[in-house]
Amino acid sequence: MRFEERIGLRRFLDAYLGMRVRPSPPDVLRLEGEFRFRADYKDGPIIEDVYRLQVNVPRRFPRGIPTVMELDERILRRAECHVFNDGTLCLGSPLRLHLIAHDYPSLTEFSQHSIVPYLYANSYREKEGVYPFGELAHGAAGLLDDYVQILGLDRPEQAAEGIALIAMKKRLANKCPCPCGCGRRLGACSFNETVHRFRTQFGRPLFKRFHDGILHNYKFNQQDIA
Repeated sequence: MRFEERIGLRRFLDAYLGMRVRPSPPDVLRLEGEFRFRADYKDGPIIEDVYRLQVNVPRRFPRGIPTVMELDERILRRAECHVFNDGTLCLGSPLRLHLIAHDYPSLTEFSQHSIVPYLYANSYREKEGVYPFGELAHGAAGLLDDYVQILGLDRPEQAAEGIALIAMKKRLANKCPCPCGCGRRLGACSFNETVHRFRTQFGRPLFKRFHDGILHNYKFNQQDIA
């Protein structure tokens, strides 16, 4: 199946009529144009808005994660606006985005679960002065807070240990203390099922990059979600 068919490109272009395919590098499908959406969140207001975006979809998608830039600088290129130094939008933690891509491997659904919530939050903040739902802290602290929730643990240091164990070979990881705090080794704890699931779904190298990103300068750069 061709890449464009596999990601549902025609469905995406039908859903977002202002977006167009642009000349692209060999390993990327580039889309640009007006991204119009209508969304709400829990008890929040329905918001209709439009942003001019560039979306770069790696041909490895869903194994590779799309990057998104807002072209009119309506969203300030500042960390507090959740924008990376290179101008790409921080749509979520690396692991969160890989989970979304795994569960929603069509470009339309991925956009609905990552790009649209980000833009909704920014439009809401423009009107109300605050984000409509909680935002992650910047750098490793925010990433670890999200990983605590994803892994079902209690503390950031446990999440860091969990990421490290997923990156290890099974034989070595099973001998290590379980990060859940049960006092047993990983191989004897039910948390091992979580470790095995993520290791099987995404592979150890991805989690080694996640872990290295936490250790080095306590922040992720854009390569960690590519």
